[in-house]
Amino acid sequence: MESKDKSLLQTYLAHRSRLHTLASRLVGCRVKGEDIVQDAYLRLHTGALSDEVRVKRPFQYLWSVVYRLALDARRDIVRDPASTSHSISLESQSADEQYAFGREVEDLRTPERGAIAREDLVAVIKILEGLPLRTRKAFELNQIHGLAQREIAQMLGVSPPRVSAMIRDAARRLNDAFGDED
Repeated sequence: MESKDKSLLQTYLAHRSRLHTLASRLVGCRVKGEDIVQDAYLRLHTGALSDEVRVKRPFQYLWSVVYRLALDARRDIVRDPASTSHSISLESQSADEQYAFGREVEDLRTPERGAIAREDLVAVIKILEGLPLRTRKAFELNQIHGLAQREIAQMLGVSPPRVSAMIRDAARRLNDAFGDED
């Protein structure tokens, strides 16, 4: 295994519970969250990255992979809710059931976590408001609304590579503001 792969694997293992929490929150189900984290690991392990790609921020890369997989799963749930009726939601599991699944039981709704989340949200909004309007718009359309860069390019009247650069710039500013967490 190359050092690049080892670094990503070590980061994955060190932050697995955080990645699971992210996926579970986005899809509203710990079991589906587990599936998403495992899918991210498989993509990582099977070498979804080409040899030329160097990941400078492994945690942010993994966070992005899990976030995008969870958004895809969430869209699938919205499109076809009947296919997910058998799934177990966070709220329907008792603490014993969650523990039985081998998951760490976390209270996701503590006042402290709520306050931290609100502070983080305010910081994100301030950073986004400080961006040039088109850059902010491109980032929001891509990351929040899930539009493809090609669609955003047409809406903003710029080239797709320019949209990609704007999204990278916004993400870089957010990463710089919140520090490197790996």
